[in-house]
Amino acid sequence: MTDRSDAGDKEHISPERLAAKDVPIATGSWEVGHPSHAAARVGVLVQGPRGCPQIGTDPIVWPAGYSARLDGGGRLELLDSANNVVAREGDTVQVGGGMASESVKPSLPCVSTPAFVVNSDVTVTKKR
Repeated sequence: MTDRSDAGDKEHISPERLAAKDVPIATGSWEVGHPSHAAARVGVLVQGPRGCPQIGTDPIVWPAGYSARLDGGGRLELLDSANNVVAREGDTVQVGGGMASESVKPSLPCVSTPAFVVNSDVTVTKKR
């Protein structure tokens, strides 16, 4: 696994990072440029009861292409569709979106309805 980062912000890939383990995540179909809801959600990125990334106690449906993994030290990392780490467990994050009352695919172990559907990029407002 490799991390892609901006030219001025290269991240050294440690042996621990190479041992990262993917974790379950619920993603939707929203992509940048699509219409979006305007509600904001701010909270700490945590692993939920099933190991899935969520904000506080809220089940989350992340944007299309997002993924999550545990680094070699067991800390959750949230990755965007370009495979960039956008937040880590314990970071305070802010997202935009809205509550979805429609049925979420039952094959997704991370969410139940209603769930908060993210319709924005993830912004870290405070690092752990």
